[in-house]
Amino acid sequence: MKKVLSILLFAVLLCTLLPKTALFAHGEVIGGSCGAPGYDLRWEFDPETGELRISGTGSMEDYNNYSVNAPWYPYEYTSVYISAGVTSVGVRAFTDSGVTKVFLPEGLRELGRYCFSDCTSLESIELPSTVNTMGDSCFSGCTALESIKLPGSIERMWGYCFSGCTSLTDRKSTRLNSSH
Repeated sequence: MKKVLSILLFAVLLCTLLPKTALFAHGEVIGGSCGAPGYDLRWEFDPETGELRISGTGSMEDYNNYSVNAPWYPYEYTSVYISAGVTSVGVRAFTDSGVTKVFLPEGLRELGRYCFSDCTSLESIELPSTVNTMGDSCFSGCTALESIKLPGSIERMWGYCFSGCTSLTDRKSTRLNSSH
Protein backbone atom coordinates (compact mmCIF):
# COMPACT_ATOMS: atom_id res chain seq x y z
CA MET A 1 0.00 0.00 0.00
CA LYS A 2 2.83 2.42 0.83
CA LYS A 3 4.47 1.70 -2.50
CA VAL A 4 1.25 2.49 -4.40
CA LEU A 5 0.82 5.74 -2.47
CA SER A 6 4.45 6.68 -3.11
CA ILE A 7 4.07 6.11 -6.84
CA LEU A 8 0.83 8.07 -6.91
CA LEU A 9 2.37 10.96 -4.97
CA PHE A 10 5.39 10.96 -7.31
CA ALA A 11 3.08 11.13 -10.36
CA VAL A 12 1.15 14.05 -8.89
CA LEU A 13 4.35 15.92 -8.08
CA LEU A 14 5.73 15.26 -11.56
CA CYS A 15 2.56 16.67 -13.14
CA THR A 16 2.87 19.89 -11.13
CA LEU A 17 6.38 20.42 -12.48
CA LEU A 18 5.41 20.02 -16.13
CA PRO A 19 4.06 22.94 -18.15
CA LYS A 20 0.28 22.62 -18.38
CA THR A 21 0.45 22.21 -22.14
CA ALA A 22 2.71 19.15 -21.77
CA LEU A 23 -0.22 17.21 -20.32
CA PHE A 24 -2.23 17.35 -23.55
CA ALA A 25 -1.78 15.30 -26.67
CA HIS A 26 -0.37 17.13 -29.67
CA GLY A 27 -3.19 18.99 -31.43
CA GLU A 28 -5.73 18.30 -28.68
CA VAL A 29 -8.24 21.09 -28.05
CA ILE A 30 -9.93 21.27 -24.67
CA GLY A 31 -13.43 22.68 -24.23
CA GLY A 32 -16.88 22.58 -22.76
CA SER A 33 -20.01 24.53 -22.00
CA CYS A 34 -19.94 28.08 -20.60
CA GLY A 35 -23.40 29.50 -21.25
CA ALA A 36 -25.64 30.93 -18.57
CA PRO A 37 -28.69 28.72 -17.89
CA GLY A 38 -30.77 28.53 -21.05
CA TYR A 39 -27.96 29.65 -23.38
CA ASP A 40 -25.73 27.55 -25.60
CA LEU A 41 -22.16 28.82 -25.35
CA ARG A 42 -19.05 26.70 -25.77
CA TRP A 43 -15.38 27.34 -25.00
CA GLU A 44 -12.34 25.82 -26.67
CA PHE A 45 -8.72 26.16 -25.66
CA ASP A 46 -5.85 25.29 -27.97
CA PRO A 47 -2.72 24.69 -25.85
CA GLU A 48 -0.43 24.98 -28.89
CA THR A 49 -1.51 28.53 -29.78
CA GLY A 50 -2.68 29.75 -26.35
CA GLU A 51 -6.02 30.75 -27.91
CA LEU A 52 -9.28 30.60 -26.00
CA ARG A 53 -12.42 30.83 -28.12
CA ILE A 54 -15.96 31.41 -26.88
CA SER A 55 -18.78 30.76 -29.37
CA GLY A 56 -22.52 30.28 -29.47
CA THR A 57 -25.54 32.42 -28.72
CA GLY A 58 -26.49 34.31 -25.58
CA SER A 59 -24.99 35.18 -22.22
CA MET A 60 -21.89 33.71 -20.66
CA GLU A 61 -22.06 32.06 -17.24
CA ASP A 62 -21.06 34.22 -14.25
CA TYR A 63 -18.21 32.98 -12.08
CA ASN A 64 -18.88 35.29 -9.18
CA ASN A 65 -17.83 33.07 -6.34
CA TYR A 66 -14.14 32.85 -5.45
CA SER A 67 -14.50 29.09 -5.08
CA VAL A 68 -15.95 28.66 -8.59
CA ASN A 69 -13.55 29.66 -11.36
CA ALA A 70 -14.22 29.75 -15.09
CA PRO A 71 -13.55 26.30 -16.58
CA TRP A 72 -10.60 27.67 -18.59
CA TYR A 73 -8.94 29.23 -15.52
CA PRO A 74 -6.24 26.53 -15.13
CA TYR A 75 -5.01 26.89 -18.72
CA GLU A 76 -2.32 29.29 -19.92
CA TYR A 77 -4.17 31.25 -22.58
CA THR A 78 -2.91 34.53 -24.01
CA SER A 79 -5.62 35.35 -26.56
CA VAL A 80 -9.40 35.48 -26.12
CA TYR A 81 -11.69 35.46 -29.16
CA ILE A 82 -15.39 35.87 -28.49
CA SER A 83 -17.63 35.13 -31.48
CA ALA A 84 -20.63 37.05 -32.76
CA GLY A 85 -23.73 35.84 -30.98
CA VAL A 86 -22.28 36.14 -27.48
CA THR A 87 -24.14 38.96 -25.72
CA SER A 88 -22.33 39.21 -22.37
CA VAL A 89 -18.98 38.41 -20.79
CA GLY A 90 -19.55 36.70 -17.45
CA VAL A 91 -18.55 37.97 -14.03
CA ARG A 92 -14.87 37.13 -13.34
CA ALA A 93 -14.66 35.27 -16.65
CA PHE A 94 -11.02 36.12 -17.37
CA THR A 95 -9.87 37.52 -14.01
CA ASP A 96 -6.19 37.17 -13.22
CA SER A 97 -5.21 35.61 -16.55
CA GLY A 98 -2.17 36.13 -18.75
CA VAL A 99 -4.30 37.40 -21.63
CA THR A 100 -2.56 39.88 -23.95
CA LYS A 101 -5.07 40.03 -26.81
CA VAL A 102 -8.89 40.20 -26.69
CA PHE A 103 -11.37 40.27 -29.56
CA LEU A 104 -14.92 41.32 -28.65
CA PRO A 105 -17.64 41.11 -31.34
CA GLU A 106 -20.31 43.54 -32.42
CA GLY A 107 -23.52 42.50 -30.68
CA LEU A 108 -21.82 42.15 -27.29
CA ARG A 109 -23.81 44.26 -24.83
CA GLU A 110 -22.41 43.71 -21.36
CA LEU A 111 -19.09 43.25 -19.59
CA GLY A 112 -19.63 41.56 -16.25
CA ARG A 113 -18.08 42.61 -12.94
CA TYR A 114 -14.34 41.93 -12.72
CA CYS A 115 -14.42 40.17 -16.12
CA PHE A 116 -10.89 41.29 -17.06
CA SER A 117 -9.64 42.44 -13.65
CA ASP A 118 -5.99 41.82 -12.84
CA CYS A 119 -5.09 40.89 -16.42
CA THR A 120 -1.67 42.45 -15.95
CA SER A 121 -0.43 41.69 -19.50
CA LEU A 122 -3.38 43.29 -21.35
CA GLU A 123 -2.13 46.51 -22.99
CA SER A 124 -5.07 47.70 -25.09
CA ILE A 125 -8.66 46.85 -25.91
CA GLU A 126 -11.39 48.17 -28.17
CA LEU A 127 -14.98 47.72 -27.06
CA PRO A 128 -17.54 47.14 -29.81
CA SER A 129 -20.11 49.84 -30.52
CA THR A 130 -22.89 47.70 -29.02
CA VAL A 131 -21.56 47.52 -25.44
CA ASN A 132 -23.90 49.42 -23.14
CA THR A 133 -22.94 48.18 -19.66
CA MET A 134 -19.56 47.88 -17.96
CA GLY A 135 -19.72 46.11 -14.60
CA ASP A 136 -17.84 47.01 -11.42
CA SER A 137 -14.08 46.82 -11.70
CA CYS A 138 -14.21 45.15 -15.14
CA PHE A 139 -10.64 46.27 -15.93
CA SER A 140 -9.37 47.04 -12.43
CA GLY A 141 -5.78 46.06 -11.77
CA CYS A 142 -4.85 45.82 -15.46
CA THR A 143 -1.52 47.50 -14.79
CA ALA A 144 -0.24 47.23 -18.38
CA LEU A 145 -3.44 48.64 -19.92
CA GLU A 146 -2.38 51.77 -21.83
CA SER A 147 -5.29 52.30 -24.20
CA ILE A 148 -9.01 51.59 -24.34
CA LYS A 149 -11.58 52.68 -26.90
CA LEU A 150 -15.00 53.23 -25.35
CA PRO A 151 -18.08 53.31 -27.59
CA GLY A 152 -20.80 55.94 -27.40
CA SER A 153 -23.33 53.22 -26.61
CA ILE A 154 -22.31 52.94 -22.95
CA GLU A 155 -25.27 53.69 -20.70
CA ARG A 156 -23.98 52.26 -17.42
CA MET A 157 -20.39 52.22 -16.24
CA TRP A 158 -20.23 50.97 -12.67
CA GLY A 159 -17.54 51.99 -10.19
CA TYR A 160 -13.84 51.26 -10.28
CA CYS A 161 -13.81 50.09 -13.92
CA PHE A 162 -10.24 51.35 -14.33
CA SER A 163 -9.03 51.32 -10.72
CA GLY A 164 -5.34 50.42 -10.55
CA CYS A 165 -4.81 50.81 -14.31
CA THR A 166 -1.57 52.68 -13.67
CA SER A 167 -0.46 52.71 -17.33
CA LEU A 168 -3.75 53.96 -18.78
CA THR A 169 -2.95 57.10 -20.72
CA ASP A 170 -5.27 56.87 -23.71
CA ARG A 171 -9.01 56.53 -23.09
CA LYS A 172 -10.80 57.31 -26.34
CA SER A 173 -14.54 57.71 -26.27
CA THR A 174 -17.07 58.65 -28.89
CA ARG A 175 -19.31 59.91 -26.08
CA LEU A 176 -18.89 59.49 -22.36
CA ASN A 177 -21.36 61.27 -20.12
CA SER A 178 -19.79 62.52 -16.90
CA SER A 179 -22.62 60.92 -14.89
CA HIS A 180 -21.19 57.47 -15.66
